[in-house]
Amino acid sequence: MSTNININDVPTESINEFYKVKQDLQKAQNLEDKNTNKDQKNANKDDHTENPSEFGVSTFNKSEGNRKSKKDHKRDYHCGCGKSYLSYPALYTHIKTKHDGKMPEGTLNSACNNNRRGRPRRNNDEPIMKNEEAKEKKVDDMTAIYQKMVFESDLKILEYIKDGKGSCEEYQSCFPTYKNCNNLKVEQHPLCQIIKKIHQKQFREEINQDTPIDYVMSIYLWCLCKLVNQRLYRTICIFFRALRECLNDFGYVIIEDFKKRNLNSNIEIILKRQDDQEESSPQASNKDISNPNGNNSTNNVNGNNFSNNNQNSSNNQSNANSSNNIPNTTSKNTFFTQIEPPQYICIVAEFFILKYLPKYVPNFDQNFAVYLMIDFCNWLNKKSLSKIKLDLQHSLIKERAIADYLNLEYPLKNESV
Repeated sequence: MSTNININDVPTESINEFYKVKQDLQKAQNLEDKNTNKDQKNANKDDHTENPSEFGVSTFNKSEGNRKSKKDHKRDYHCGCGKSYLSYPALYTHIKTKHDGKMPEGTLNSACNNNRRGRPRRNNDEPIMKNEEAKEKKVDDMTAIYQKMVFESDLKILEYIKDGKGSCEEYQSCFPTYKNCNNLKVEQHPLCQIIKKIHQKQFREEINQDTPIDYVMSIYLWCLCKLVNQRLYRTICIFFRALRECLNDFGYVIIEDFKKRNLNSNIEIILKRQDDQEESSPQASNKDISNPNGNNSTNNVNGNNFSNNNQNSSNNQSNANSSNNIPNTTSKNTFFTQIEPPQYICIVAEFFILKYLPKYVPNFDQNFAVYLMIDFCNWLNKKSLSKIKLDLQHSLIKERAIADYLNLEYPLKNESV
């Protein structure tokens, strides 16, 4: 049987007392919860653990906040107490903190005795081998390029010289040797030195319009030694030796004279040593290109002086060795052929054939020199090494039927080549 109590029948004092008791119970419950949380927090501090929830880490899975490496198989740093670590710094810290810096027995000595700091040095053995192989491959590639620069079809002279084809293995014997006055050592001709480097695959210069004349001449002669026999090759070497010395003696002077006489020409003349012409070519500045047989005397390879009196020169020089009459200016004037490009050879060609050869190599056949110069200059234009074309007329050739030249066996007379 239920009885219904009207709220109006309950005294007001009883209601107030009820709410007061309820508030006291709520305060007591809150204080108890606060003390419980404080005790739990102190317990966590005693266990040296932290509550992940304080750092925003979810407490659903407490193992998510723990750092543990999965590379247990790579723990190669072992302590004598049984602990293992992934790195030597970690092992060192463990020994310092747990064992007062003293290594327990059983600690790996190889790990602790490593005094080197930082990343170990990189092993460059394999990359070095690759670099050497790349260099050797580049040298082989350049040698193959040199071999394809001159073909038999580039030598029209072979159509006229009988029995001129062949090969010359003893190319060094076609060049003279010089004795250095400073150290008294015997040195080879500069062209022979470069040819030797090419033959030994130690030369890998790229050939272009800015390549020095010495390099271009050497590559051309190196290719010729595989196309002509030794007798013809020796004669060609005499020609290029004389041409080289002519360029070193008179190159800058002839080009300056050419520029003055062709001011309106479209030919661009840019010398690499314009400001130092007098310094780089001291002998050429004192020589008269219109008269190379003037008062200036030059020493030859054997140390003999060229006579200023040309009256009996034809009789005396007819039996002389023409190859030894080329002046040795190797140690004095090598600046032009070492730095200037080959396009200036075409400018010096006329002076060389008409005036230089008759004096220094008088027995060299002028017809042969003309056709050899034409072959060389045409080859320079074909390989884009020169923008200047050679213009040699047949008037430069001596009064002699071209048919005689076609039947010519060897250009040097009165000389056993």
